[in-house]
Amino acid sequence: MDKLKTRLDGLEDKIRKLIERVEKLKTENTSLKEQVSEFQSITETQKKQIKDVGERNKMVKLAETVSNEGFDRADMKKRIDKHLKEIDKCIALLNE
Repeated sequence: MDKLKTRLDGLEDKIRKLIERVEKLKTENTSLKEQVSEFQSITETQKKQIKDVGERNKMVKLAETVSNEGFDRADMKKRIDKHLKEIDKCIALLNE
């Protein structure tokens, strides 16, 4: 009978330890999910900033081209047409 009680006590101890470990892992999992969410938010913000900087860079290049004396009208027209096509694609994607 003592062996059975000892084994039951040992089993209860192991179960208690497993429950504690599960609770600890649940807490850690929740914390990690929050971190992932934060990092995704940061990543999206940075992607948006990169896109904005890219757009500003395009505008600066376009402005530099326009401000240079003797700029090529045909080249400028091609660039404007390219930008208009890109804008039309964006609008089409938004309308889907």
